[in-house]
Amino acid sequence: MLFKNATFYHFTKSFELTLEELQEKLEANFLQDIGSYESYKLGWDFSVPLSQTIVLENQGVMLLKLSKYEKVIPSAAVNTALSEKVQEIQTTQGRKVTRKERNELKDAIIQEHLPTALHKKTSTLLYIDLPNNMLVVNSASNTACDEAT
Repeated sequence: MLFKNATFYHFTKSFELTLEELQEKLEANFLQDIGSYESYKLGWDFSVPLSQTIVLENQGVMLLKLSKYEKVIPSAAVNTALSEKVQEIQTTQGRKVTRKERNELKDAIIQEHLPTALHKKTSTLLYIDLPNNMLVVNSASNTACDEAT
């Protein structure tokens, strides 16, 4: 398993947790199913498929996997519903819709569709290199790296 996009972080202090302590802390934040009104859910997952361990350790290097369930609502569908609501307000009330009101309508449309939206799962691998005092995240995305750190 190779990392395609590695982002490196150096620890400012030495990593003090043992494998068992880290395993306990990560199990407390294990990936749960996403709720009907949540837009995303973040948590730790089994590092290797078909294994029952969150942390895979070998020679001072610990492999971890952070997973994220995220609801998918197509932006084209949201924009279509928004333009219909804006058109309805303009014809019934005879006024223009303000930007603030437009944003509120858009949020309401998203909240309305969250319970029925499909969700996707994305995962980010990372490893803690204890001998070199480093954290390596397999992502070039700043958002994914921020979520992992």
